[in-house]
Amino acid sequence: MSNFSLSTLFKIPSLTQLASVSTFSNSLWSGIVRLSDLIQFKDIIDILVVAVLMYFVLVFIKQTRSYFILGTFGGIFLISAVARFLNLTLTRQILSPLITFFIVIFVIVFQREIRRFFKWFALSRGSLSKRAINITEEVTDSIVHAVMEMAKRRLGSIIVLSGEYPLDDVVEGGFPLDGQVSTPLILSIFDDTTPGHDGALLVENKRIKTFGLHLPLAEDFKDFSRFGTRHRAAIGITERTDCLAIVVSEERGVVSVVEAGNIRSVASGEQLSHIIKKFMGENPNEYKSTWEYFILNHFVLKIVSLVLATILWFLVGAQTVVITEDFSVPIEFKSVAPGLEIKKTTPSDATLTLSGDTRDISTLDPTRDVHLIIDMSSYATGTYSVDLSEDLVHYPSYINLGKVSPSRINVTVGTSDTVIK
Repeated sequence: MSNFSLSTLFKIPSLTQLASVSTFSNSLWSGIVRLSDLIQFKDIIDILVVAVLMYFVLVFIKQTRSYFILGTFGGIFLISAVARFLNLTLTRQILSPLITFFIVIFVIVFQREIRRFFKWFALSRGSLSKRAINITEEVTDSIVHAVMEMAKRRLGSIIVLSGEYPLDDVVEGGFPLDGQVSTPLILSIFDDTTPGHDGALLVENKRIKTFGLHLPLAEDFKDFSRFGTRHRAAIGITERTDCLAIVVSEERGVVSVVEAGNIRSVASGEQLSHIIKKFMGENPNEYKSTWEYFILNHFVLKIVSLVLATILWFLVGAQTVVITEDFSVPIEFKSVAPGLEIKKTTPSDATLTLSGDTRDISTLDPTRDVHLIIDMSSYATGTYSVDLSEDLVHYPSYINLGKVSPSRINVTVGTSDTVIK
């Protein structure tokens, strides 16, 4: 029979294991205490404010498809972080005005997109407690039946399903309709004998808002040889907004869907119905309360913004805690007249009170980065009382000088062959 004990039954840890667990717990608690000392209430507010700003930037980038902006900002931030970490003074001084210049250029170049973004933001927040469902099962079936029928007849068409982003400033022309979505109405609009059949049809909030619209053409699409102007227009509108475009080829009768500038063919009505339902499911439906809308809408972007703001605070904000420290530096002399030399200095060192960011102060080398230099060009032989002012101290621009001690020293100047006892 094997040995049996209570320690085996309940897996009582050994003294060594208990010591390890205790050490880990103490280390974890010490880390939490240090973190609580580092992060104060004002730092939490700071992180939340930056997270809100980053959320607006990420939503703007998502809605306008201006993803290269994110790369540019990321590159500038990475260079700035490296410059701060390595104390690259020149790089830091160049980046400071460069960031301001970039923001000005960004506002000028994207002023139209910024205006559309704030218009979308104002409209989409008009009613937080209850949002209308953009499309229903009946509307989806009507669109699918109409599209498949037009594919059989080879009637070229573009149907645009709006997302969150407003299309008014992106599209041109068209005829307002505000009609109920139905298969006969869609087929009549794209009949080649009607005046608006060459344009696009816009479905918004379960109704046909406009038809005969002119859409912006794609700019970055490369494979123009396989597609005509109708497909290029569908790609163009989805590059600039978050809508879904359904295209029927007039020559081949092929149905394609375009989203975020990407085009793909649809083989059946069931597949098209699934794509439409999936797309509309990504848009905000009906929220039960204001708080539910506030938390769940763009939930992933909000989490990403909070994480990025926290990381940014630890990389930058945590290092911007201003500390003050005293440094002892030797007193240096320059421009001593020929035949003269400094015989005695009382005292020979000065204490400088310097303040700055934690990382800047901790990496400061007083023998290399800080100098106290007295110009002796106007002094002859004798003993002088020299005032130590801030003008005599040379230090990095990112450091602040608080106090020079002592405020006055005695300097004895003699000829090169004089010996002071």
